[in-house]
Amino acid sequence: MFVSNDTFANISFANQTKLKEHSTFYHEPPGLRVVRLFLLTITFLVGVTGNFLVCLVTSRKRGQTSTGNLFIMHLAIADLGILFVNFPFVVIRDEFPYSWPFGKFICRAIYPFSDIFYGVEIGCITAIAFHRYKMLVHCTKPQISIDNAKKIVFIIWFISFIFIVAPLIFVMDLRIRSPNLLDCVPLWPNKISEQLFSVNGCLMFYIIPLTVILITYVKIRGVLKANTKRQSSYRLCRHPSARANVSRLSQNRRAVQILTPVLIMFALSMLPFTAFRFFAVFSSRDVLNSFKYSRLVFNISCLLLISNSSVNPIIYSLVNSEFRREFSSHLHCNGDNCCLDASENLTTVHKSNQALQNPDRRRNSTPLLNQDQAYYTPVERQSENPVMNNGTLLANIEETHSKPSSRPLVIKVNPTYETGGF
Repeated sequence: MFVSNDTFANISFANQTKLKEHSTFYHEPPGLRVVRLFLLTITFLVGVTGNFLVCLVTSRKRGQTSTGNLFIMHLAIADLGILFVNFPFVVIRDEFPYSWPFGKFICRAIYPFSDIFYGVEIGCITAIAFHRYKMLVHCTKPQISIDNAKKIVFIIWFISFIFIVAPLIFVMDLRIRSPNLLDCVPLWPNKISEQLFSVNGCLMFYIIPLTVILITYVKIRGVLKANTKRQSSYRLCRHPSARANVSRLSQNRRAVQILTPVLIMFALSMLPFTAFRFFAVFSSRDVLNSFKYSRLVFNISCLLLISNSSVNPIIYSLVNSEFRREFSSHLHCNGDNCCLDASENLTTVHKSNQALQNPDRRRNSTPLLNQDQAYYTPVERQSENPVMNNGTLLANIEETHSKPSSRPLVIKVNPTYETGGF
């Protein structure tokens, strides 16, 4: 991976005898090794299953692709790339240090290219956070269109290639340490080049994305807090739009509920490896060699980094009922029973001002992804005055259900799903 290709590349030992005897630097307690391998296996299985389901859910309705879903689909693709392409390299490097079995071509071409998925994963997480920030904080301004979202995704892939893959292609090569020790490492022309690459990777793919996600999180929480105070005043004065504001406030809370674990997991999973890499690159080799369990710390950091590719589908399924419903349907589970969540009711939006002028309407709540009807018939709430503001009589409920309504089209919208749960 782009943060580990050369972490231990140039570490020297006192003599070749220690290498052949497998010094403590390469060993970890047997019990911890078993636990680590077990967790790696669980991480792989959960990540592959979850991200594959995310790809199915987000691509199921191609005509309904939204900006948030596009970012989430590419995030899942990047996670699958990490698990299928990068994960085997990580396991082999951890279990068989200084024993490269794949030859020179894979070392110079395939191995560095596999690191592009980490950059895409981090870029998509940042794009999702920024998109949700614009949806909630700057809702009255133009939003990211699907065409612009595709351009953003292309830029993410391109930047990941330029800043991660391209430099490694020119320096990766095989190093023969002894007849039985062959390693694939970056051969940097000097120490400064290695340090610059490390600093650039830390800034581009940890500090800057984490800062952006943190700022969007703080801004969204600020807007949510202001809306909560405003909603309290609406309740006191019984403002007619209070019900709509309550629904919007609930949606914003769900957005923060998802951003919170994403922010925490991203920061915690990347921090150990970033810190370890900086220590390995900028400290003396003797200091790293003197620590008995350097390899153990390195392996645990790899596990945390890989785990970030498996937790995103779990976050979706735990917080967003729409993803749970879709996951359950693909797993042959009764979605209505398995995924029932009364706190996440779908909201309805009218495409006419007339509908917005009548907040007392009750609406059908057919799930967004299962809309097979060509129209939706609003049911009017009985009131003492049967005359609407526009002077028309309320239609009889039975007659309304017996034929298509001539009233404005009602469109079901689930904000948490259409924005990818973010």
